[in-house]
Amino acid sequence: MTAKHIIIGLVVLFFIQNSVKANGKNWAITQITVDYSVAPINVNHASPGISWILSSNKNNQYQAAYQVLIATSVGMLKQGKADVWDSGKVNLAKAQYIHPNSKLIKPNHDYYIQVTSWNRQGDKAISNTTFSTALFDNTKWEGEWIGYTLEKMLAGEKPIPSPDSLLENRSQYLRKQVNLVKNIKRARVMVSGLGFYELSINGKKVGDHVLAPAKTRYTDRALYEVFDVKESLKYGSNVLGIQLGNGWYNPLKKYQDWRMPFYGYPRAALRLYIDYTDGSTEIIKTDNSWKAAFGPITFNSVYDGEHYDARLEQTGWNMTGYNDQGWKVAKTLPAPGKLMEVNLMPAERVTQIMKPVKVFKKENGTVIYDMGQNFAGWARIKVHGSAGTVITLRHAEDLQTVDSSLNTKSNRAAANEDRYTLKGTGTEIYEPRFTSHGFQYLQVSLQGQAEILSAEGCVVHNDLPQTSELTTDHDLINRVHQATLWSQRSNMQGLPLDCPQRDERLGWMADGYVTADEAMLNFDAPLFYTKWADDARYAQDSAGRLQHISPTFVVSENTNWSCGMVLVVWDHYRNYGDARVLQTYYPAIKKYVNYLAANAKDYILKPDRYGDWGNPAQDSKATSGWLRGNPAMSTTAMFYLCTKILSDAAGVLNNAEDKKYYERLKQNTLRSFNKNYFDETIAAYKGEEYHYQYRQIMPLYLGLVPAKYKAQVMHNLVTDITEHRQGHPYIGIIGLKYMLDLFTQENRNDLIYSMLNVKGYPGFDYMLQGRNTFPEWWDGSGSHNHVMFGSIDAWFYHALAGINTDDTLTGFRKIIIKPYIPESGLNMVEAGISTVNGRITSGWKREGNRVKLQVSLPANTSGSIQLPQNVKDLRINGASIKGVITDDHILLQVGNGNFEVNFIK
Repeated sequence: MTAKHIIIGLVVLFFIQNSVKANGKNWAITQITVDYSVAPINVNHASPGISWILSSNKNNQYQAAYQVLIATSVGMLKQGKADVWDSGKVNLAKAQYIHPNSKLIKPNHDYYIQVTSWNRQGDKAISNTTFSTALFDNTKWEGEWIGYTLEKMLAGEKPIPSPDSLLENRSQYLRKQVNLVKNIKRARVMVSGLGFYELSINGKKVGDHVLAPAKTRYTDRALYEVFDVKESLKYGSNVLGIQLGNGWYNPLKKYQDWRMPFYGYPRAALRLYIDYTDGSTEIIKTDNSWKAAFGPITFNSVYDGEHYDARLEQTGWNMTGYNDQGWKVAKTLPAPGKLMEVNLMPAERVTQIMKPVKVFKKENGTVIYDMGQNFAGWARIKVHGSAGTVITLRHAEDLQTVDSSLNTKSNRAAANEDRYTLKGTGTEIYEPRFTSHGFQYLQVSLQGQAEILSAEGCVVHNDLPQTSELTTDHDLINRVHQATLWSQRSNMQGLPLDCPQRDERLGWMADGYVTADEAMLNFDAPLFYTKWADDARYAQDSAGRLQHISPTFVVSENTNWSCGMVLVVWDHYRNYGDARVLQTYYPAIKKYVNYLAANAKDYILKPDRYGDWGNPAQDSKATSGWLRGNPAMSTTAMFYLCTKILSDAAGVLNNAEDKKYYERLKQNTLRSFNKNYFDETIAAYKGEEYHYQYRQIMPLYLGLVPAKYKAQVMHNLVTDITEHRQGHPYIGIIGLKYMLDLFTQENRNDLIYSMLNVKGYPGFDYMLQGRNTFPEWWDGSGSHNHVMFGSIDAWFYHALAGINTDDTLTGFRKIIIKPYIPESGLNMVEAGISTVNGRITSGWKREGNRVKLQVSLPANTSGSIQLPQNVKDLRINGASIKGVITDDHILLQVGNGNFEVNFIK
């Protein structure tokens, strides 16, 4: 940048800084997080990342210094003292991921934090929070696993999957009565139950989690949860109760394959830590002092549903005064795997209740409820009737067009059927515990005498707060956005699923990574994605291979899918700016890239089984010539991308030796890639005609195209889209993601906008006809709740609202606002995202040829606004300016704060 440019930038800053009126606080801390969470009670190590968000009513406010105190009591902090850690006054602007260097942070303890921040003007802000620790050593779980019975064993080692039986399908009750004769100061319970569990104390469910714990490859690790249960316990007699369901741990025999291997019969492990006011402690744990019995759930399966016979309920089983003499002594069972780790991500919960928008009554007495929205979860019914009456609930995404009966085609083999048998005692309410469904339509039928009083839908997913907002005056954009949100929520089920309704519901890595950026913009997702990355990391084999579905029992490397962990980790770093995440996964990424390099021949990998999945040719594969695994170049393209990410990560982590090595590997791969796939005579990359767009997109995006051919390759790609395909995208889910990224970086958002608006097949308008979530394929077939094409939603934020992080300071510490304003058809965009540095908003409105852009950037960040070169009469906060003219835009350096930019376009 020239001296002239610098002077103009300073003038812009002067006008901005002196045109804002103060109201409110000059300097404040609005939120403190510990390892991404507010006041967590499950911190699993001794050096958590402490972060805070700053705000000010003035523009261009920056932190000059901070101090963090950690103490074991609030009283010490009130005195300005810290008996655990005192950072001292640190003269840095950093406000994220401050890691205490203290040997005094111990497992299963409570701690209190005080953060003080000073800005450059000397204003001081102080805020307090708390955190508690879980267990640190994930190899030591002091407590036994227990259950109703032990599965048959082969040579005392490996469980034998036996045929489906009453035992396998029944839920289990576990109970223990304990007598507490001292006053309780603190009580924490750490508990897990496989496949799913519910914990109760004195007859009341502990917490509001459902379908817990999240699925893992159980031979690697099982997850436990932490609850503060001081208020649940009482002086005297107490009862701990656990209900167990099969979940993903003990599937039906017909599903015991690559989707859902058998691990064993249900089991639970619990440790209740109690601190008394007299200074003594007590630990209550699962062992053979517990009792076990069958529960009223006679059948439960993730895919097929749940059968509940209310006549088999044992009233009061989890309360004092219940006679458990007829119960069995709980059996001690082997631990499921090597590790017990605390669950860190937000749990699954019922987040919303859906009321029916239509009711269809059939001649045979069945009733179909239209919930108005496709979602994941289950139904809740209220019913009154005779004992023994069976209510059957069936779930589907569609109705038959002929007679509006249930269309279960998209469920495939999954029964998705719940049954409730009445006990006949007044009004009864039922909702399942140990299954879930993807559906919009609920069919209720009955055998016997009963009246259905009401039916409603319970929306269930990992309760990740939505951190975004996006509103436009464009109907299709709004529909695509809402479809993305609903599809994403539906498929956040302990990991990113492909779909929530059929006999699959697996963590296909490509489905997850192509939408990771979108999900991280829309939801508070850092812990959700590190959990999934851990699933992949733990399953990596000694050769370096990664799973293409994670978690699953086997490792089967398919590069376009298996590379997902690498890409998700990099998206995490870009969105959240936490270098420790790179440090954690760096060894696994390096091992994987080395595996790819070792298996490449002259730097070229063989095709995998999937390629650019979801290409329109796949919709009509019987006639299109589509072949699994194409284009052949796709595996080597992803090999190059993973190598690039590894090289960039090495740079971030100051590993100069690795940086140099993997830069060489990149260059060697580039040369071999072009030698094998680039045809200079036509300035295009070779392969199948139906993969033409992908074959040009990936090399252009990755920077593989020789410089002298780049313009012609781009021209050929544009010609294919606009002329050969008449404006339609002809790509799969991987090609779509990187097409969006390519055209954004090349300032060709006009092409994306045109493809978004194109009518007919293939296109977004066609795909979403009659749908409120994304279907699996461009033609609308398959699953009707697949988020994999939702990657376009990230483009709405990055391009239409123009909100981007500058990769020189990731995590939106340095922000670029660069909105794309189409010539017509879109006249208003309002968007906002919550980042680790605070709330960013960007919105524009056009009236005639005048545009008003309003931007808010959080304190302690720096930002720039980039506008097209052809804008006129440019004003910011009322002051007329010119800005810095670059090769393709006008640059306004704006610091942080609130800005109104007006111009003619």
